[in-house]
Amino acid sequence: VAVGAASATASGQSVDGSSVDDEEHPWLGINISREGYLGVLISDVIEDTPAEACGLLPNDEILEIGGERIVDGDELIATVSRHAVGDRVPLTYLRGGQTFTTVATLTARVDDRNEVFHRRLVGRSAPTITATWIGGAPANARHTLTNDDLRGDVVLMMVWSTSCAECRGLAAELAEFTADHADGVRALALSDESQDALNANQHHAPLRLPIATDIDSRRRFFLTTEPLAQPALLVLDRRGVVRFAAL
Repeated sequence: VAVGAASATASGQSVDGSSVDDEEHPWLGINISREGYLGVLISDVIEDTPAEACGLLPNDEILEIGGERIVDGDELIATVSRHAVGDRVPLTYLRGGQTFTTVATLTARVDDRNEVFHRRLVGRSAPTITATWIGGAPANARHTLTNDDLRGDVVLMMVWSTSCAECRGLAAELAEFTADHADGVRALALSDESQDALNANQHHAPLRLPIATDIDSRRRFFLTTEPLAQPALLVLDRRGVVRFAAL
């Protein structure tokens, strides 16, 4: 769940429950993966947002906002939405078994999906990858793909699904680019679909990229990236840091 993120649903509602219009809506700039033990657990803090400015970190558990008890994501979203842009809101959170209080100055929600995606990822180490190769693995590659396997090269990573029509065009472009820049540049397509689904897709309409599927039971990569559209493209430098991210 992206709290105050930018995508709109078919019903015309943003993910924070407010209508999609020209009015400014407040946000914290966090993503939550699930309810915590006492409150709501933060999975990610988006860069240059109120949450980052007030010192919140991933794995902090939000307990109260503005004096109101928070026990689930819906309550968190509704509580933030009742405030205005510019409000200074006391916030109580749990970290390492200790309770802390800070003050978040709410800013206007960023409604550009690319901007949200960029802030979430660029300048940080790539989210944890635990995947298995489906096809096109490099020579001598291990069966399991991790972040360590990607370091040392510039990596163009397409996050995709078999239902994504635009993914094939991007895959062809990436394949051509890496063929022209073969020294130290590689590309791959990462999905969270099943091996059977990806193998069937390769049989009927092969993708022109090495393909891996996420096998991490905790889904850390996909919970962190949470693409708002597909295909999504990430560029990792030789140290595994995300330098570009776009939808």
